[in-house]
Amino acid sequence: MYRIHICDDEENTCEQLFLMIEEYGKKQELNFEISVWYNGKTLCDHINSGEKIDLLFLDIELLDSNGIAVGKYIRDSLGDLRTVIVFVSHKSQYAMDLFQIQPLDFLLKPLTYCKVTEVLDIWQRRCLISNQTFEVKVGRNYHKIFFSDIYYLYSNNRKVIVVTNSGELEFYGKLKEIFQIVPDNFIMIHKSYVVNQDYIKEWSYESVKMFDEKELAISQAYRKDVRAKLIKMYKEKRDV
Repeated sequence: MYRIHICDDEENTCEQLFLMIEEYGKKQELNFEISVWYNGKTLCDHINSGEKIDLLFLDIELLDSNGIAVGKYIRDSLGDLRTVIVFVSHKSQYAMDLFQIQPLDFLLKPLTYCKVTEVLDIWQRRCLISNQTFEVKVGRNYHKIFFSDIYYLYSNNRKVIVVTNSGELEFYGKLKEIFQIVPDNFIMIHKSYVVNQDYIKEWSYESVKMFDEKELAISQAYRKDVRAKLIKMYKEKRDV
């Protein structure tokens, strides 16, 4: 079962979204638990209780609070990088403010069933990727690692170190071989570093800062390619 939350102070928008998501779930034979919230404070209080949210449709212009502030609270204060956020707004000028929150998409009101289902399709594909794993041997033991848990990987001599949301794991291997099996949202920024773009907090031409605050240099040989991929990602999140 997937838990989907809608937070918008416009009752009509909430009702429309609820019905669209419900219809999509029936057509795709997916089990959704849909909850509606009309203000950001109540939503934040609920999230503080620890309940897992799979997908959140979040209005930016909430009357009681700013939706961007709610998104930053989820990402920064709670350290929750797994809840998928889709922002909703009457205005389209918020793209720069949204980058650090890493939303899946940005929907412009009035909403259409076509646009909402496109986002739900992308989210479902992302869910499939998030369940993919690869296996590594550490000493005598084998470990399965979810790709969605990986912030970045780097090589040190003959070892590869995987940095995840629960710590680090190192094993003997070659980073280039690992790069061949990771999903498309991973980028090689240096011969010694591969990063998950979903966990990039800030970026410039020379470096990226990850959500664990680690700043990683982009080597000159990779800068053009990395810049093109990050700009493409940014445009996809901005376009409506």
